Amino acid sequence: MCGGTGFRLRLDRLAHRFGTLQDIVLLLAEPKVKPRDFSAKLQCVFARAARRDQHRYRRDDSRGADGENGGNDPTAALGNDIFVERLDGEIGDVKIFDGTTYAAKPSVKLLEDADSIGFDASTKYLYIDNGGGDVHQKYSMVSVVDTTAGKKVADIKVDGDTLVAMALEKSSPKIYVNNKDKNQVDVIDREKRQVIASWPVTKGKPNVAMAFDEANHRLFVGCRSGAVVVMDTQTGKELSTFPITKGVDDMVYDAPSKRIYSASDGSVDVYEQTDPDNYKLLATVPTGPAAKTARLVPEIGRYFVAVPQHGTTNASILVYEVH
Repeated sequence: MCGGTGFRLRLDRLAHRFGTLQDIVLLLAEPKVKPRDFSAKLQCVFARAARRDQHRYRRDDSRGADGENGGNDPTAALGNDIFVERLDGEIGDVKIFDGTTYAAKPSVKLLEDADSIGFDASTKYLYIDNGGGDVHQKYSMVSVVDTTAGKKVADIKVDGDTLVAMALEKSSPKIYVNNKDKNQVDVIDREKRQVIASWPVTKGKPNVAMAFDEANHRLFVGCRSGAVVVMDTQTGKELSTFPITKGVDDMVYDAPSKRIYSASDGSVDVYEQTDPDNYKLLATVPTGPAAKTARLVPEIGRYFVAVPQHGTTNASILVYEVH
């Protein structure tokens, strides 16, 4: 476990990328930064997070980029560039940084309140939810950014003022998006660029986290009331639930181990999928106050949890070994 990093920050988002020297580099996004200081603050955090964990790994580029199978993180390392969404403040945009020097590149304009992110490796398009209640609209946008050109190519309108977390299906053009405002999952067609279905979430609320087992057509919807709702993506029906710690913010499904990691307020719940319809709790691991931002890096068998600053205690990164 690694702590005492010295960050006087609220670590709100956590992503990762692989360095050219075969080391892991953590990317941390701090949302409560004034617009004029945003780039400088990010570069400072990137530099201080680099090379914290020197475990070696065999690089596997076939795993794809951050956000490809869903999640809440508004930070993605794609190719040699890093894409970071502007979370709060007067500016809504995607900041692009050079992955080697962390120098800022031209940004992509969005609405305010960007949150979750998804990446389509086949098209190299980034999907970003933004807008909604913070810009006094009753609808949100899922914006499409061409990461090769560094430009926005489309906006997909979604009825509802708060979208949180998404998952992209590889075998079809579908995106599954948590519509927190309506407590439902909206299904977007990436080719038609429109919502094609909406599935009510009735067994928990509000729905804010998401993980996806595409092989078994199972969508895991994390609800802050303390439940994960298991949905069938072939029918849109709720199949079952299992309990988790209240206040979930991040979830991930690791297909090789068939495990689900749910980061909630102060602990991580780890479940094993014994079959597509049955789930067994393996452990509930204490973390820290309000520590509900996490990142699984299966290439090195590590699970990182960001603990925000609380009182006089600095923010820190907890590192767990997973088997």
